Amino acid sequence: MKKKIVYVSSRPPFPMIGGREHMIVQSLKFLSEEFDVHVLCFHNRGEGVLVQPILDVGVKSVDLVAMAGSIEFVRNVFLRSSNSFQENLYYSKKTKQYILHYINSLNPAVVICDMLRTSQFVKGLSIPLVVDFDDMLSSRYEKIINGNSEFSSLGTYADRLPFYLRWLESLARNLIVGFERRRIEAAEYLAFQYADLIIFTSPVEARKANEKYNSNKALGISQQVNVTQDCICTFSNKNENIKLLFIGNMTTAQNLASLSIIVGELLPLLRDIPNLSLKVIGRFDQRAEYIIKDEKRVELLGFVENIIDVAQECSLALMPVAFGTGVKTKVLDAMSMGLPVITNEVGAEGIDVVSGTNILIANSNAELAASVTTLLKSDALFADISSAGREYVNRYHSYSFLKNRYIDFVKSVL
Repeated sequence: MKKKIVYVSSRPPFPMIGGREHMIVQSLKFLSEEFDVHVLCFHNRGEGVLVQPILDVGVKSVDLVAMAGSIEFVRNVFLRSSNSFQENLYYSKKTKQYILHYINSLNPAVVICDMLRTSQFVKGLSIPLVVDFDDMLSSRYEKIINGNSEFSSLGTYADRLPFYLRWLESLARNLIVGFERRRIEAAEYLAFQYADLIIFTSPVEARKANEKYNSNKALGISQQVNVTQDCICTFSNKNENIKLLFIGNMTTAQNLASLSIIVGELLPLLRDIPNLSLKVIGRFDQRAEYIIKDEKRVELLGFVENIIDVAQECSLALMPVAFGTGVKTKVLDAMSMGLPVITNEVGAEGIDVVSGTNILIANSNAELAASVTTLLKSDALFADISSAGREYVNRYHSYSFLKNRYIDFVKSVL
């Protein structure tokens, strides 16, 4: 008889519009092969939740839990002032009572909380607790402040928050992000005390966290990426119509800032390359449209069901990242298809790649532009980077490799 696990999801995983949704689905698939998984799924009030796709992953049951309402959130901010905004956005006494009753009735072997904000409901239980951090949020917020981003720090949650909160965030962004960073950093420290295990998407970040907190609780489990059966790259026509690829959810600050740099600073350095264009895959709104303005060489494609269909038309992936933490899945996706990737140190952060071997890493715009030119002029380098990139993803991001690491990690607390 399989042991039971309660998985507390911070959001509905379907549709899989972003990296976090992909990671939730991946975790549920891994767990469902070894355990009876019962999902508690948080959602915005009035938001429709696709339950059947969650069940189709293999879980036994799905129960829905609503986030705090606007009035409740404001009350939380004043009465729970030591907590972060995101924790207060989820919290209510009624929700906590429901979750505790739910867990006690199932008596699971382990509770797994997706994101730090959901772990506030279950800390202190005698049941083993695993918290999936995703990444070190305090570091992410610090980079947002240091980067002086003009774009919203709310990310995919912007559409799920009341108007007055979005308006307030736009007026006092650095002040609010700074407040949130301090509260989240304190919560991260506490989580390393009460949680039995901590999961990051980046093995590199997990090692850094263990060093910071003098711990061995953290492990990095990256996103599983399927390597295409055949390399999509062709080297014979890459000097004819040069199409570059950028992937990212264009409703997040980091991807908007990255697109702004590519369009405003990097593409002008590549004007000498004839017939060069940039294809951008990912959900977008008017902010992305404003960034490209009259730049006719850039095409916003929006959400695409099959990235390979677009990637087959492209010569390479141009993936510099303005700021952020953890593994950049867009980089792995491109490598898995055999598209040579040009990025900066931020874009390569969290994965053990080697510039010049399986990827090209450059930091200034001039160096990035030079890397594009160099790669397009050398068929041998182009082929080597393409092949080594696919090999890296196939070795370290395969389903079996990551599933075994994940399951062994969870079983270690049973």
